[in-house]
Amino acid sequence: MKNLMKSALGLLIAAGLAGCATPGTHGGRDAARSGPGGISLDASPEERAVAKWILLINRDFAEAWEFLTPGARSTMSREDYVTTMNGRPINWLGVRFIEKRCEIEDSCLVSLEVPFQAGLGRGVGIVTAPSFISERWLRLDGAWYYAPAELTQAAPREQ
Repeated sequence: MKNLMKSALGLLIAAGLAGCATPGTHGGRDAARSGPGGISLDASPEERAVAKWILLINRDFAEAWEFLTPGARSTMSREDYVTTMNGRPINWLGVRFIEKRCEIEDSCLVSLEVPFQAGLGRGVGIVTAPSFISERWLRLDGAWYYAPAELTQAAPREQ
């Protein structure tokens, strides 16, 4: 039942985003470049961010890996990413786009709300809470990719 609810939520969000798509981006001869999660490689960073989170909510980590920048994917194999994500003791419950800020044309911060549940052990039980996330998305070869913070932090300066 829980997975059915998550899938239904994912379909509702995807349908809502599809309604925001520009004409000519789906179907027919002029179909956009196909990407992971059924979302076009030509989609906006906020559409791709929501699509990535729908995959994470549904625990489709192998497919979510495709949204990482090529550089991030080169540092962690799909199998290692799936293992890491499966090891997280958390269940994401949904995703809501909040805002997008682009400092430069090919780099945007996408802010999302991602409520979650986590088990805190005996005596505490399961806790449900909101989570607010800002993700860096980079446009590379015309497609937007998620750049994990741990890979985009400035290198430490030499003393």
